[in-house]
Amino acid sequence: MAQLIPADNTQPVRTITPKDGRGFEYEELKNLLGNVRLQFIDLPDGRYLICDEEGLFADHPVPNRRVAEFLPIPTVRELQEDLRKAGVDAYLGPPLSADPLASAYLR
Repeated sequence: MAQLIPADNTQPVRTITPKDGRGFEYEELKNLLGNVRLQFIDLPDGRYLICDEEGLFADHPVPNRRVAEFLPIPTVRELQEDLRKAGVDAYLGPPLSADPLASAYLR
């Protein structure tokens, strides 16, 4: 079983099961998500997040804020605080200059 969390907030979250009752086939997942390029993300709690790999590159991407209700995804602020607690002073944000290394700034 899995939860299908549509990006369209007017659509309900649904519990879905694979056709064979054991596991989802790749084509089955593509059909469920709208025939997109799939990205598989391992979550810290052992689950997987499967999403549209190219969703952010669309002309008008739809942010799926509902995912945060179901998954333990930390915010940038939480990540930065965790890094500081670990003794790493990091800048997490847009590049500070045109220098490509500026976006990976660590002290």
